[in-house]
Amino acid sequence: MAWTPLPRPDERFRTRPKAVSKSPGVLDTWTPKPKVKIAPAVLEALPDPPAAALPVSSASARLRAALEYEDAEAAEVKSFLRANGFHQYVAAFMENGFDCMEVVEEMEERHMKDLGMKPGHIIKLKLRLASSRGEAPSSAGGTPQRQSLIPEVGAAASPLVLPLPATKPAAATSAASSPGASLLHGQLDEEAEAIAFQEAVAAWRNAGQPKMTRDEQIMEQPGRAETTTVPSAPAAVKKCCYQCFRQYLESREDAQSGPSFCSEKCAEQHADGLRRKEEFKQQQLNKFKTDE
Repeated sequence: MAWTPLPRPDERFRTRPKAVSKSPGVLDTWTPKPKVKIAPAVLEALPDPPAAALPVSSASARLRAALEYEDAEAAEVKSFLRANGFHQYVAAFMENGFDCMEVVEEMEERHMKDLGMKPGHIIKLKLRLASSRGEAPSSAGGTPQRQSLIPEVGAAASPLVLPLPATKPAAATSAASSPGASLLHGQLDEEAEAIAFQEAVAAWRNAGQPKMTRDEQIMEQPGRAETTTVPSAPAAVKKCCYQCFRQYLESREDAQSGPSFCSEKCAEQHADGLRRKEEFKQQQLNKFKTDE
């Protein structure tokens, strides 16, 4: 297909103004059009400009003031945290809405744990908040109690009660005043203490059984129930069995200096025990000799 050139524009659509004068020797010049004045009535009839073109209103000024106030409160919280050594928790406080001191002062321990604070920092922050609120921490470790700065109206004035000095017992005072004095304030009866100990051992051995008198114990001893008679108090000696630790009365004539037994059975048991010990020693000695 052959190329066809476009037609030339008509001379009527020329934008350049024609020369005002066609006199010879004068160049063509362009003259601007005069400005058109718009009547005031026409301006009033025009529509209002868009809202973006209006100047700053009072609502935006109030919003800017509110933002500046919030920034000042957040800066106060940040300075409080930095002053008390909580630099690492500033971002956590801001992210979780603790951006003013009024909210921070109402914090509880569970809120501090939710922020990931360490136990020591929690205690420190609670003390700082209590001191800023004018509270005194309770001795029991609970919630700080607010100090009452203004007395209650109509409350009766209670008299001041002073604690009484602690009084020392008379025994302790006398013991402290006299050097060398004992707490018992008397001589120690070793024989009575030994008897009491033997009675305690007998009571422990007969636990759960009715307590028997000394006469009944002597009558129930095997091998001595028929032959042994209760001697009179001056002719009898109280002894303790070397095997079963039972107490019994023995006449002064039969009293021996060595180990005493309440019955033949206890004596045989003691002899059997000694014999087994000797046999064991002999076996160990023979084994030692064979190993050599």
